[in-house]
Amino acid sequence: MAIASWNARGLNGEEAMRQLRFLIKNNRPEVIFLMETKLTKDKVATMCKQLSYDNGFEVPRIGLGGGLMQLWKENVMISVQSSSYNHISCFISFDNQHLSWHFSGFYGHPAVSNRHMTWELLQHLRIIAHGPWLVMGDFNEVLSQADKNGGGLRNEHQIEAFRNTLEVCKLQPLDYRGNQFTWQRFCEDDLLQERLDWAMVNEEWKDSFTSASLTHLDFNHSDHRALLLTLQDETGSDLLRNRKRPRFKFENIWSNESECKEIIKKCWKPFSSSSSLLATMSNIQACSTNLSTWHN
Repeated sequence: MAIASWNARGLNGEEAMRQLRFLIKNNRPEVIFLMETKLTKDKVATMCKQLSYDNGFEVPRIGLGGGLMQLWKENVMISVQSSSYNHISCFISFDNQHLSWHFSGFYGHPAVSNRHMTWELLQHLRIIAHGPWLVMGDFNEVLSQADKNGGGLRNEHQIEAFRNTLEVCKLQPLDYRGNQFTWQRFCEDDLLQERLDWAMVNEEWKDSFTSASLTHLDFNHSDHRALLLTLQDETGSDLLRNRKRPRFKFENIWSNESECKEIIKKCWKPFSSSSSLLATMSNIQACSTNLSTWHN
């Protein structure tokens, strides 16, 4: 199982799409979060078809810039909870696992003057993201001066604002394989390099996925490297602590138990009509997991 994240810097051209297909073919992510797609609305169905994904969610560009898209395979259950120009947040689980967790695809505002708004957004997401939480994407910020090479020093106030936000959200960066710097650009004769793309997790996510592996991939046609988070080892065995559950069966006699009713009440979350099917499936899964634990 794998999740990819990439600031594509535009997916309107044939070369960009060729590079994206190459990225997907080589790494086979079940979920991919794309930033700066620069696509207009109602493109997600076409992208799913072209890239062989079964489901998708889009945030269209504003003007000529921005745009987010998340695509996923049929073996992944996703219920989108919220979205904006800077994020797509959802519940996520794989069909052979019973652990449901939060995933937030995140795009930090490219303008320094507006970046505080994305830190406020991240703090808001933390309030509603109970349990294991992964935040992945282009944060457009470094954690220290060591995360950049070339050019002048980064403004320490910018860095401190990022650090403070992560502390409030109780998030920490995952270790990685590959080149440290995920963004680069030539400025005259100087090569500027920075680590702007991150996979941040809370302790509950880290404890649940004990051997997750993050890799900084190539740039392809973009000035950002793609990130690949693998939740599976070379033999294909699960990296979750939770083993594959047996098939769940609801017993009618449980209906008379007050604890059973309380569990269902707590697990069943309200949802909008636009995501009713996925949300219903997610609610059923949450109920079955908690009822199985209660019954055992």
